[in-house]
Amino acid sequence: MAWTLVNPIAQLVIFTVVLGRVLTVDTPHYAVFLCCGLLCWNAFSESLTMAAAAIVNTRYVLYQPGFRTSMMPVVFVAMGQVHFVLSLSILATLMAYHHVPIGWPVLALPVLLVVQAALTLALAFPLAAVSVSFYDAKHLLSVALRFLFFLTPILYATDRFTGTLHVFFWLNPLTHLIRGYRAIFMDGAWPDWPALAGVAAFSSVALVIGYRFFESRRFRFIEDIE
Repeated sequence: MAWTLVNPIAQLVIFTVVLGRVLTVDTPHYAVFLCCGLLCWNAFSESLTMAAAAIVNTRYVLYQPGFRTSMMPVVFVAMGQVHFVLSLSILATLMAYHHVPIGWPVLALPVLLVVQAALTLALAFPLAAVSVSFYDAKHLLSVALRFLFFLTPILYATDRFTGTLHVFFWLNPLTHLIRGYRAIFMDGAWPDWPALAGVAAFSSVALVIGYRFFESRRFRFIEDIE
């Protein structure tokens, strides 16, 4: 549990010092603001990274009779969600330090967790399948995640963006998840339900497609690995 908290704490300290003190980002309770985005992002990116290598790194399970290989991405995404829940202790500490109260909207947290897990798993299934036959997929994923990190409102708010950038942020499902966490933890408000419903609908459709793609390729896993 301690090691689970080290990475988000280190990131939080670095970004808070650089952006909150050196560059002086004009955002109230910036440490809490930043923590909401970082915790969500870490759970998403770590789950995808682990799930992408789920089959390649645990190839011995392919030879176990009766074992469903589709459970491997599920396991790693579930681990990411558990790490996220444990990391909420950091957020709770920051909220107490900055005297940010917790209201009834925190009851929406399980809904956000479920939507986030569905979105992550929808991407984890095809990534796990592609990585078996295309070894460089993990390197491409690493590059893509680096770009996506700065194109997701983790370090900054999107209120001042207009035009094309505003449309891009609106189309990014992580934007609505992070805004949802900030709404319930920082503003004591309920998340944007229509936006969250849109993310849930997209995640559900993508999950079905991703799972079917995974199942269509799983019979080739042993051949591709060997």
